[in-house]
Amino acid sequence: MKKILFFLIVFFIHKIVQCQNLVPDGSFEQDTACPLTTYVYYNAYWKVPTAGTPDYFDTCSNSWTNSVPNNFVGSQPAFGGAYVGLVTKIAGDYKEYVQVRLLDSLKAGISYCVSYYVSLAGKSAYATPAPQLYFSDSAISSTGSSYFPYTPQINNTSIITDTTNWTHITGTYTANGGEKYITIGNFFSDANTPSVFINFSSIMAYFYLDSVSVVNCDSSNGVNEQTFNIKINIFPNPFSAQTTLKTDIPLVNVTLTVDNCFGQTVAQIKNINGQTVVFSRDNLTSGLYFVRLTEENKIIAVDKLVITD
Repeated sequence: MKKILFFLIVFFIHKIVQCQNLVPDGSFEQDTACPLTTYVYYNAYWKVPTAGTPDYFDTCSNSWTNSVPNNFVGSQPAFGGAYVGLVTKIAGDYKEYVQVRLLDSLKAGISYCVSYYVSLAGKSAYATPAPQLYFSDSAISSTGSSYFPYTPQINNTSIITDTTNWTHITGTYTANGGEKYITIGNFFSDANTPSVFINFSSIMAYFYLDSVSVVNCDSSNGVNEQTFNIKINIFPNPFSAQTTLKTDIPLVNVTLTVDNCFGQTVAQIKNINGQTVVFSRDNLTSGLYFVRLTEENKIIAVDKLVITD
């Protein structure tokens, strides 16, 4: 009996780890104190690995420099109550990065789904591609403020000019095994960073960053392998408090069900009509969930939800 209980405990711990967002405080909510200045060292988990000075913005601040949504580089609501900001291009190859240790090391051969949101600050002079993400076994650091000479595994090369909405950056990374840190920023020199001129508000390209997640893709239980006629767009995803699900065609008397990684139903909304559903996390813990839409007991759409703290 004790042996069976032991294996059950190991099994459930394994499943919980699979479903978990490995990024601690992916939404930058855990501050040690309300930021009096814009420095990231007020956050409990995220560190600054170079001499650059990325900024920390929080709704608790009364300062015009680092409040949310309005601050010294523009205006953007947060998914929760905070986000950080990074320079991706300015004279002299100056770059800014943030770094965090993952809750668990990556496992060799496992695919991890990476997700984060960026928004070009309204007072940026230039638009560039989004900050990239780099996995490493140990913390990378530099006493300077130039770009890191590493090749980021998550790299979206499209130039982002949107200063109104959040842009969702996603990617998949197959681990070598042992990776424990992620670092986010621009890993390319100014000469190798494509850009377009926006306005004369400043001399830099600057991005807000929010809602970072790294989740074991293999915990999807085949969700990605299924195809349905109805498509779901979930924004934001990951989310910390509330998200919106929008379908490409109107729904009639449809039921929305949310399951955890064990296949247990944890939330349900019945009799949905229209194309938009607002879903609140309520008491759900952070991690990976699966949302399915059913019509007369027939599954018509399936997708993933990632909840962050």
